[in-house]
Amino acid sequence: MKALFIILLTLISLSANPLNLQDPRLSKPQEEIIAQFGNIPTKSSSLKIALMMPKKIIGRYSVATIDTILAYLSARGGDFELEVFDCGDEEESSIKSFYQQIYSQDFHFIIAIFTTKGAYESTKLSLKIPLYIPTVNKTQIDFDPSLSPLLFFGGISYEDQINELLKFQSGTHTIAYNDDSPVGERLSLLLQEKIPQIQEQTITNEIAATFSKSRKTQEELIYQADVFLNTPVVKTGLLLSQIGYFKKKASSFLSTQINYNPSLGILTQQRDRENLYIANSIGEADQKLIEYASLLNSDLKYDWVNYSTALGMEIFYRLVHPESLAYFKENILDNQMQYQVKIYQIDTKGFYEVKPPQREYEELGEEMGLENP
Repeated sequence: MKALFIILLTLISLSANPLNLQDPRLSKPQEEIIAQFGNIPTKSSSLKIALMMPKKIIGRYSVATIDTILAYLSARGGDFELEVFDCGDEEESSIKSFYQQIYSQDFHFIIAIFTTKGAYESTKLSLKIPLYIPTVNKTQIDFDPSLSPLLFFGGISYEDQINELLKFQSGTHTIAYNDDSPVGERLSLLLQEKIPQIQEQTITNEIAATFSKSRKTQEELIYQADVFLNTPVVKTGLLLSQIGYFKKKASSFLSTQINYNPSLGILTQQRDRENLYIANSIGEADQKLIEYASLLNSDLKYDWVNYSTALGMEIFYRLVHPESLAYFKENILDNQMQYQVKIYQIDTKGFYEVKPPQREYEELGEEMGLENP
């Protein structure tokens, strides 16, 4: 089943001040990949974008992704055609069938919202138009760009985020509270590779709600520990609000993108998050685009899938319109979107960036004209 969106939009004037972003430069391999695109539209023609997804599998992102694409194209102005293809599942036959439909209708670009299974099956396609998967990082499926040069990935790297978080370690040991979900399991496996002696516990909804019942055991466990919170924001709020009453304290609480959510400031008190450090890969976008997205209920500040989807639109749009202002700073390298990981803390005003002690020392030395030891 598919829904057709053919929308002719004129640029609406908003009282916004766009960020002054540098135009991203393409590497030589990227230029070679672009040269393979045989169906790039002219500037005067209407863009035809296909959105492929298994709606029942991806849930809420079926609507959020449409809103994000519409927000991006509305901010740019001009004519475009967006058609949604519900492939039902992520089996190889389904994905291949819908890709062939899309190709036969002369679409210029495909955005596909898949899990790792769908991403893996997509590597088997003989692509003749570019396909971008914003939800998966290519390292999750061991992808070789040389075998499918028109397949691109936009998923964030949890491994890069963990590497940055480890710079804030200060405890005597490390523990992890993992969510009972695929993301929680994935984060657990990444940590096990880096810290073989890590102690872990799976946190269900029931355990999160009654965490203080095992206060004595948990207090001994977290004492002077670096605690990874691999739980979503509601569970994290429950855990921190109960741990806040413990007499024995952890050295630090560390978390990835999973908790980069302003709701955390509402769910916890300042004392609960004093030593909480959260990694984030979402960068700055043009303010006009953020306002358009907000009008369509698309969150580009805290939802990384929406942000990644808009990035995919950016890369393709600027192939057709290279003179247009860049809305983002990120680029693609070896068919994978590259993100800069930053670490944040949160107070009553929101998130603010922090740096590891050693990096702060180095920057202070640079300001004073001193060499690093």
